Amino acid sequence: MLHFGLSRLLKTIFNCIMEQCKKCYLPIYFGWCKSCQIRHLREEFKNWTSGNKRIDNLIQEEQLKINSDNDIIFEWIPYSQFDDIKEGKNGLYSATWKNGPLYYNVLEKKYMRDPNKNIVLKTSHDYINIIIEVKSSYRFGDLHGISQDPITKNFFIVLKEIYCVTCGKKYTSINDKWCKPCLINDLNLKNSSNRNEKINKLIQEMQLKISSHKDTIFELIPYSQFDEIMFMSKLCLAIWKNGPLYFDINEKKYTRNERKKVALKYVSNIQNISVEAEYYSIYYNMDNKIFGISQNPDTKDYIFVLEDVYCIKCAKKYTIQDTKWCSTCKIQYSGNTIIDDLIQKMQSKIGSYDTFEWIPYDQFNDIKEMDKGSHSIEVYSALWKNGSLNYDGNKNEYRRIQYENIALKNIYNLHSIFDEFNETKRHSGCKIYGISQNPDTKDYLMVLEIGYCNKCDQYTDGKLCELCRMNYFKKKFTDCDKENEKIDNLIEEMQLKNDYNGIVFEWIPYNQFSNIKEMDKCYLTNIFSAVWKNGPSYYDSKNKYIRKKNKNKRVNLKNLYNPQDIAKEFLNEVKNHSDCKVYGISQNPNTKDYIIVFGDTYCEKCSKKYTNLTIKSCPCYYNGNEVIDKLIHEMQLKINSHDDIVFEWVPYSRFDNIKEVGKGGFATVYSAIWRNGPLYYDNSKREYVRIQDKKVALKCLHNSQNISNKFLNEVKAYSTKKHDDYTDNNILKIYGISQNPNTKDYIMILDYAEGGNFDHWTNKNYKNFDWSYKLTTLWNIVKGLKGIHQKQMVHNDFHTGNILLSVLYVNNINDNSIYISDMGLCGKVDDINQNNIYGVMPYVAPEILKGKLYTQAADIYSFGMIMYFVATGKQPFSNCAHDKYLALKICNGIRPEINEPEIPKCYGDLMRKCWDSTPGNRPKATEILELIDLFFYSYKYDKFTFKRIVKIKKEQRHYEIENQFKEAEEYRKSHLTQFDENERLTTHSQAFYTSRLLNPYIKDLK
Repeated sequence: MLHFGLSRLLKTIFNCIMEQCKKCYLPIYFGWCKSCQIRHLREEFKNWTSGNKRIDNLIQEEQLKINSDNDIIFEWIPYSQFDDIKEGKNGLYSATWKNGPLYYNVLEKKYMRDPNKNIVLKTSHDYINIIIEVKSSYRFGDLHGISQDPITKNFFIVLKEIYCVTCGKKYTSINDKWCKPCLINDLNLKNSSNRNEKINKLIQEMQLKISSHKDTIFELIPYSQFDEIMFMSKLCLAIWKNGPLYFDINEKKYTRNERKKVALKYVSNIQNISVEAEYYSIYYNMDNKIFGISQNPDTKDYIFVLEDVYCIKCAKKYTIQDTKWCSTCKIQYSGNTIIDDLIQKMQSKIGSYDTFEWIPYDQFNDIKEMDKGSHSIEVYSALWKNGSLNYDGNKNEYRRIQYENIALKNIYNLHSIFDEFNETKRHSGCKIYGISQNPDTKDYLMVLEIGYCNKCDQYTDGKLCELCRMNYFKKKFTDCDKENEKIDNLIEEMQLKNDYNGIVFEWIPYNQFSNIKEMDKCYLTNIFSAVWKNGPSYYDSKNKYIRKKNKNKRVNLKNLYNPQDIAKEFLNEVKNHSDCKVYGISQNPNTKDYIIVFGDTYCEKCSKKYTNLTIKSCPCYYNGNEVIDKLIHEMQLKINSHDDIVFEWVPYSRFDNIKEVGKGGFATVYSAIWRNGPLYYDNSKREYVRIQDKKVALKCLHNSQNISNKFLNEVKAYSTKKHDDYTDNNILKIYGISQNPNTKDYIMILDYAEGGNFDHWTNKNYKNFDWSYKLTTLWNIVKGLKGIHQKQMVHNDFHTGNILLSVLYVNNINDNSIYISDMGLCGKVDDINQNNIYGVMPYVAPEILKGKLYTQAADIYSFGMIMYFVATGKQPFSNCAHDKYLALKICNGIRPEINEPEIPKCYGDLMRKCWDSTPGNRPKATEILELIDLFFYSYKYDKFTFKRIVKIKKEQRHYEIENQFKEAEEYRKSHLTQFDENERLTTHSQAFYTSRLLNPYIKDLK
């Protein structure tokens, strides 16, 4: 029955695909009939001609070979159909076919054309050669047809863009337009023959190994190319200034990855240099890459230039490259060949981030034999002084957990350690840290994570068995307090409520507390602060009771005065402190008062309750200025995620290495190292810690001794949201405020943008700032502006100097590297009341120059000027004085000139809309964002990717957009001359691109 149903289903599907032609009654697929198509082609023979009978016959013959709807229809193509013809080599040209080839659309069930198709033209003076070549040199389906230049009368074979325009051979990688023969030929031309013969031979051998565009190009690298050379024992580290060649799949050409960190290894024997080089690889999927060879001009020694994956101590490859982890140097060995060989084998069997090592026996303290239960093998608990190596993902490094609880298990047969290893992993899932040896008994010991029940020595899934858990709790309180049954019952009740990830409620001996201080009685009664030496116990994520890592925990103590109903009073206090952790109960041996022990809830300095328990925030740690303290409190109340920035007051003395990096009309910006660094939430410790030595930017507002609304508004306008917050990740982050003790000026502590402002960054990256990156950058800028506008705010001072980048180079741009800054004039839409006009004149909208109130539409006008800067690399109106005459011209509708091959038409149209003199005609930030999206997708994506992402078919208008950006990119690349750069950087002596007061220049316009 199932077979019958499946057969019917397959038959139905087949019938949907295969129909019967209504004209010739033959089978057809997706509406395509071979017989009818051939007949149609024959009928069309009379409607075209090349003017050459033999060429016509060839085309007709090729057309009649069609056998499927996927086959290319070979055609006579008028030469006028070709655009953007560019000469290559060996009689080859690249071009764009306007109408494009025919293809069968299975949805429409008819032939359509694929417009603006890139093709290759191969010329010949003799049509006989064309005929021979078409018949003998190319596979059917690789050619589009034949054409002829009406002026030169030369014939052309029209090839698919799968042939190299330089050599005419098929691309080695068709999708990436990469040709190995051309690369090798180009490298051979560049390779000099006047160097050492062995070196010359090595370079040629390594280059001939290239099989993919992803492979490394081995080359001779001048020693002068290396910067910041650090000499180690066996290796050197350096920065290769130009960096290695890599194939840019967008540009379809090789470019260099500048400032690449590399390792330099001196060649030990020049005679065997080829043999030594075989250890390394040029292949992209290998991790022992070699970039080339160099020579020290002083010592004449040759040097291999390697990828930075080698340990600077032992010169061996890092075991884990991401973390620069070398097991040879980091893992301890015994010195015994057999044992060390065993350690290496064990290391290869465990996870990449785990370690297996030799651990000297004197590393163990407090060794106690555990109950054997039904087992015959001795197992001991112990404290490991140095502790195991653990990977810290936040800091990308390994650290040891000191005084770690571990288990030691006897191994009677060293050669059976692999069996022991597998048995332990299978039953308990415990980590195995390594191997040790008792110097007295000579017994070998396996060092394990505590995965045994502390009481019965049974293998478990990591938890104490329920019976032993109960016994553990009883032992915990019975040993401590036998006299008060109510206390015993209370502790037992609280302990049984503990979940496996919670803090363990416990009896705490009073002698565990030090530095006991009574809090200020003005605010609190009978509450003390203290330091708990051992710190609380908790059931961690690996399900074992351990003593918390951060000992000497600060806690609060509160006396309980009702011994008759201690449980009720205690539970009431627990309810009163429901917002903090309750660790346990203790007793003062002198007064006999019972004490509840709870988390650090009250400020030690002022005795007031923290305003924010999580970050231990208290007003007394603020500045003392009522306005500033209110601001800090308000900013901290915005925190709604552990990833959000904790805004705080930071004493100026916490900053080191303060250097001026920029000066504007209203502020000076410094870089500095914040020693303590900002707070961030460490998920592994479940608490806030600080990022030490954080590089930050200090923005010092001139004459800000008195707090202004402008200052407060700017602080509030910056972002304290986590970095992956979509709406805020293009607004500069702020960490807090400080004050210069000498000038009394207030300072904003901001995220440091390594790349500087957009103006300076573009000057450095101008040559590589192609249209793909231009659109990506604009998209991020307008997304940040959209975020400001969605909060019903306006920026008021939007220009290239107020856009910052966190990356130095264009190829590192991403959606988290571009920020809008200088929010000093930012304010609510309904609260803009300005008598003074500030800004950069070319970026200020005409209605603002006339004295109108600032609106979101004025920000859009400014964005239009940013679009001009992005397109041309030049500042608007850089060739004239920024005076009252320019202000008058702007108000009369004068705008920067637009050169159309330099600026795509669709882009220029959007820019003009942003510049419109009527604010209501300017687009919204949301509309601009959508259009820039469309520009990027049309320019960069083929029809299949476009449809998958945009969810609509790529149509003629999208191809027109694509062509406009391609033309603009070609124009950009052809005008990267020294003259152009000088012209771009030249500005009028009275042109100013930092914000200033504009009132003197616009007073006659109002």
